[in-house]
Amino acid sequence: MNTTLRRSIILLAFLVFLSIEKKPEKPNATFTAKDNVALKRISGTVVSPDGKYAVFASRQWDPETGKNYNNLYYVAVDGSEAAKEVTKPSFDYADMNPVFSSEHTGYLFFLRSNSEGSQIYYIQFPPTETSEAKKVSSYELDVGSFTISKNQVVFQTDFYYECGNNMTCSKEKDQEVASRGSNTYTIYDKLMVRHWNMWYTPMKYSTLFFDTLQGTGDNVTTTGAAENLQFNQPFQSPPIEMGMEQVTISPNGDYIAFATIEMNEKMAYNTKWEIYLYNIADKTAQGITAERVGRCQMPLFSDDGKFVSMLCMNRNGIESDQLHVYVYDMDSKTFAQPGIEETFFKPTLSSYSWYTTEPKTFILSTLAEGRTQLYLYDFTATTIETAHTAMTDNNLVYGSPIKINDNQIVISFSGFLNADTVARLDKDPTSGSWVQVELADLNKDTLAKFELYEGENFFFDSEIEGERVQGWILKPKAVDDEVEESSTFKAKKFYHVMVKFIAPVCVVAILIYMV
Repeated sequence: MNTTLRRSIILLAFLVFLSIEKKPEKPNATFTAKDNVALKRISGTVVSPDGKYAVFASRQWDPETGKNYNNLYYVAVDGSEAAKEVTKPSFDYADMNPVFSSEHTGYLFFLRSNSEGSQIYYIQFPPTETSEAKKVSSYELDVGSFTISKNQVVFQTDFYYECGNNMTCSKEKDQEVASRGSNTYTIYDKLMVRHWNMWYTPMKYSTLFFDTLQGTGDNVTTTGAAENLQFNQPFQSPPIEMGMEQVTISPNGDYIAFATIEMNEKMAYNTKWEIYLYNIADKTAQGITAERVGRCQMPLFSDDGKFVSMLCMNRNGIESDQLHVYVYDMDSKTFAQPGIEETFFKPTLSSYSWYTTEPKTFILSTLAEGRTQLYLYDFTATTIETAHTAMTDNNLVYGSPIKINDNQIVISFSGFLNADTVARLDKDPTSGSWVQVELADLNKDTLAKFELYEGENFFFDSEIEGERVQGWILKPKAVDDEVEESSTFKAKKFYHVMVKFIAPVCVVAILIYMV
């Protein structure tokens, strides 16, 4: 066979091989774990005193460096403007915990962590292209979180309680521990030793301090004369890695209510958290929930300051026990009685906020079957039918709902088929129903490229008679009924490889051999 014919046969065989049908690939069809962790996550949503803007913190993981961007965004509550940056994303700092003060309109306070530590900053708001963040606090210890009401500041820091009110003392103890190097050890002679991924340092606890703001305009700072709220006792506040949702300042600035837990050997199994009232004028603190058997948390003052509400469990030692709304009367120093016992309400309460003081009504965020509903709860209602009114039913809401007025509420949520979003709820004046209006979804364009998953609700029996455990299973939309590990699937895969790949290669080899 001549050279020309040989080359023609080889070329023909090669073209046949190239023409074999290949399964078309669908770019970006699969949403992976890496895509998931790269989404922007929002937290700490607050609303400006004039009700015009919602501000929130955003955290995004960068796959190139493995680090996180943490910066702040704002969006118009009326929906007239898209979300914009308050601070720019940078690896040089992390911005979070936005807070407004009615005494300092035109400014936004927030927490910034950088190479110098973690302190309170503020910036002109709404920001301009030339707006720059300015430092408000310069404490010797890092600020973990904070809240502001008018000119009053409450912040959290990790502190050696035996140091009383002396931050220098606590800092020196940290330096002494650091000087030992990594080749050292800690002796624990009692519980608690570790909670989730955090090791406890003996005698060093999360502690609340109180300070005030001084100055105006572009020259606002803290006085630096911070007072320890926890009366030099081995208490932790906020308890167990919680945040400033466990702290609230009264509208008239007379009291600070906060949740705390005593640090002792019972802490490993004791779930009882106490609510304390700190009198700012005489610098004394008094517990108000000693008669409550279970844990109490998330204190909130009513708008008129006459009541402080909280969520409490009725049993101790059960970490996931059901929460109930309790209302403490500041004048009578007693707990108000609800119109009807709330035990009929099965979903678990996750967060809440005051809606009206008279009558006492609340917006409840309730969790059931992996989904969250918002309810209006009338504390004074005397019938089951009038006590609760459903507002939403389709999202996972986190953070406390924020009331703008009687007909508008701002919420933050994350659902099974959508990432973190800020939205507004509008009350229809005719029907009384609530309509959701999206305000900010920082991941909409990113998620549009993917074929997302569908969630299926399922149940299985538990060891408790009559009780079932609920869960969700997420499957890719493209998954066939056959499972890849099945013998049928493997047989089809073998056939596909033989026909589509190995057979053409063998044909080419035989032709070359014959030539």
